[in-house]
Amino acid sequence: FGFALIPQKQRRVVAKSDKALRRLARKILTDGIRMKKGETLTVETWANGLQFTSHLVAEARAMGVAPVTVFEDESAYVEGIRKSPRDRLGVMGRQEYALLAASDGYVFVPNSLLGPYAKKLEPGESARATVYNSSWYDAAEKAGLRGARMSWGFVGPELAQILGKTVGQVVDHLVAASLVDCAALSRTGRSLAGQLRDGSTLTLETEGARLTM
Repeated sequence: FGFALIPQKQRRVVAKSDKALRRLARKILTDGIRMKKGETLTVETWANGLQFTSHLVAEARAMGVAPVTVFEDESAYVEGIRKSPRDRLGVMGRQEYALLAASDGYVFVPNSLLGPYAKKLEPGESARATVYNSSWYDAAEKAGLRGARMSWGFVGPELAQILGKTVGQVVDHLVAASLVDCAALSRTGRSLAGQLRDGSTLTLETEGARLTM
């Protein structure tokens, strides 16, 4: 994949650390969707996920997994929604169902257009374009698909502004959170739970935030 071919306005989500994305790709494939040699992987991404997708594909091939990448272009998506016949908008094609049936693993990197704060699409347009959701999940369940969705893909300038951060800062924090050792976190949680009794007060502190419960 070459970022030189991608319009600047679409290159929104690029994590600060390329090494972090490589580590995340490996973790998703091994700990997340547990891919094995000889299996098939489909990666669905927008321009904001190409950097990560390149790592996913490379890591998958190194594991002996056969990957296929499906790319969605932001400008083509918006134009397509507004020009598509109403009775075909949000309808999955036969080839998409076949792809789900033939895949063992699926990784989805969404775009901020699909998030709740995007302004390029009207709420009604976005809802009509995604009416296929339930049929997608029905097909995925039938196929026994193991999947992962990268929530940092939803981060766009609107959400970043609400949080008082840049897009890159929010993405970097989400990627870092995804790399946390979940087993160690679970052990810490069980240890804390063992010290709590009814009526106990617990305070969590992070950078700039404090939560007491």
